Amino acid sequence: MKRFVISFLFLLLIIGVNAQDDSTPTDFLSKEFHKERREALRKLLPKNSVAVFFANPVRNRANDVDYVYHQDPNFYYLTGYREPHAVLLIFSDDQKNDDQTFNEAIFVQERNAMAELWTGKRLGVEGVKEKLGFENVYNGIDFIQAEIDFDAYEKVLFFNFQNDVRDSKRDSADLHDLIESFKQKAGYTSVIDRSQAHKRAYDLIKSTDIANSANVARVLG
Repeated sequence: MKRFVISFLFLLLIIGVNAQDDSTPTDFLSKEFHKERREALRKLLPKNSVAVFFANPVRNRANDVDYVYHQDPNFYYLTGYREPHAVLLIFSDDQKNDDQTFNEAIFVQERNAMAELWTGKRLGVEGVKEKLGFENVYNGIDFIQAEIDFDAYEKVLFFNFQNDVRDSKRDSADLHDLIESFKQKAGYTSVIDRSQAHKRAYDLIKSTDIANSANVARVLG
């Protein structure tokens, strides 16, 4: 039976980045850098496993005013993506879908001209392909509609879910919907053997010949 792993292995690098418009600075980490980090992580994954990362939630300040958005540092470190409502899948082994072979996929928020007037320009699928170097990029709704069989993997690694994720009734593919879809697809329940998860995370960290997750960043970097 598949065991879930709520892993703290991937506390790799603390980088806070704001979502901005298209007039972005040119001194961000390169797409090659982020790809190298994904490859380094993939080498640490157990055989026949998948690591699932969610973007940080949008945090509300008051009524319809949100705080300036800061991406989850692990998500940014692995992707370079600075927007909310996204999920990243990194597979330990090559996957096949029809004639396509892949080992990662990212699902991002869809372009929306009206919403972008308020929250800034979005990269969208094509923007993520061009600027961040991903090949397999989809809209968030595609993750919700996809028939992903997480039971096929011996290990599904992910962080504990945060309890401040709001469900927007105007967005059918926001972070809340992505997380709920993942839970349903993966058969997630709140009754998980946390001690097993923490032990597995510790074993993975030990396998890198370092003492703690802070050093993981230095080894991978």
